[in-house]
Amino acid sequence: MYKELLNNDKNFADIPNLAYKENGNVIMPRNIHMEANLDILPYPDYKFIDSYMLKDGFIQKIPQDKELRKAFFNLSLFLYYSSRGCPNACAYCSNSLYHKIAKETKNKWYRTLSPKRIIEEIKEISKYLAMDIFWFNDDDFMARSVEEIEEVCKFIREELNVPIFINATPNSVTKEKMDILSRSGVKHIAFGIQTGSDRVLRKFYTRPVFSDTVRESAKLISNYYKDGIVVDYGFILENPYEDNYDLRETFNLFLDLPKPVTLSLYSLLFFPSTKLTIRALNEKVIMENDVAINKDYRSEISPCFVHTLFQAFYELNIPKSYYKIFLSDEIFISEENCYPRLLLANYFINKTIRQIAIDNEKQYKKTREYKEILQKAGKNAALFYVAVIEISKNYKKPTNILKDNENEELTLCYQNDLEIGFKSRYIIRIQKSKGKIEYYPKSELKSDFSQNSLYNEVGKNSEPTLKNLIKYPKRTIRRVIKDAVKCK
Repeated sequence: MYKELLNNDKNFADIPNLAYKENGNVIMPRNIHMEANLDILPYPDYKFIDSYMLKDGFIQKIPQDKELRKAFFNLSLFLYYSSRGCPNACAYCSNSLYHKIAKETKNKWYRTLSPKRIIEEIKEISKYLAMDIFWFNDDDFMARSVEEIEEVCKFIREELNVPIFINATPNSVTKEKMDILSRSGVKHIAFGIQTGSDRVLRKFYTRPVFSDTVRESAKLISNYYKDGIVVDYGFILENPYEDNYDLRETFNLFLDLPKPVTLSLYSLLFFPSTKLTIRALNEKVIMENDVAINKDYRSEISPCFVHTLFQAFYELNIPKSYYKIFLSDEIFISEENCYPRLLLANYFINKTIRQIAIDNEKQYKKTREYKEILQKAGKNAALFYVAVIEISKNYKKPTNILKDNENEELTLCYQNDLEIGFKSRYIIRIQKSKGKIEYYPKSELKSDFSQNSLYNEVGKNSEPTLKNLIKYPKRTIRRVIKDAVKCK
């Protein structure tokens, strides 16, 4: 079909939903169609007959055996979409843009598959794919009617017999729906709260979910913790329209959530053409290069005081008697006295570094690659690296960074070695034997950033291991701590 279109003089502008280039210019479709009846759409190809995939640097054939295929895909959970779009049109979300386009073109953006179609497709999936968890990754699975939820969950409980994960919004929660979900094997519910400030929700996010609704829904769901349901609450931080009073409202809401919960912190990204992005550009709150095109909202959190406070209260057993102290005007609101912030940031960042180093070392020691590299590089080779993703100077050779230079401001990104080559410009290398810490321009290391190249760069005589990373935490992250205590 595509070949025929390219070989004739057909006017592409008549093809619904097709954008194309003509003489270097992007031509947007003048006909937009959003299929209202999703049931008529064919299934994706779950059979993978004579199918190939790029894996571990090689093009490999996808196995036909279910269990082998599960291992091949590393398929612990299966993400399934039973709808298109979202019933809400929050100003920061791309769904608001699609709602606008749908309205202008007399289409409907939020559409759902029928329970019958969902069940038929799940049967098809289960023929060819083995999984441990089935995740309805719709924006709000609980937006469906009670009858639809009952029919779908009954089938999964009786036929598939795997735990169910869902996403939902607090304003969709009812006792009747929770009763169905709890007895149907739902074990995880991800809720987007975004902020505890009703001012921000109304004035900037135009989101129809407010803090009182969140508290009511959270209290209701906590009655089902005994059934093994885990709730993850997501908050959006780093919003330039929020002040410290708004952030305190968010933190108060977080503290009110019945425990135990899991916590996800995200960075507000300004997606192209959304209502909030257009507003922020017009009001000069952001610039054009701040518009998020290739950024990931899940990995952009900076180590500022509020984020540190969230993580500290989430991961540490801090007595309630401390709540009023941390939320007081003198500490939470004031931009004058940041000393208490420094103490908290210093403690928690050091704790985080230790835990990440321990986790990385434990995981990596289990791999075959570790054993092979250990034989080549010797037992004193590095086990942990820190990627530097921003730096104020453009160093062209290895440079000692233990000195206290006020012009050196580092943003450190602690991540596994496989991600370093994609995101970093420098690699920090810690050498215990010479008592120094160096970082290297990315160009000085081999381009593939394989473990072998990193280990061979270090050599046999260095020992930048976990112990050394813990030994110098205050010195290695001095600038990070100073940045962390900045008030907004």
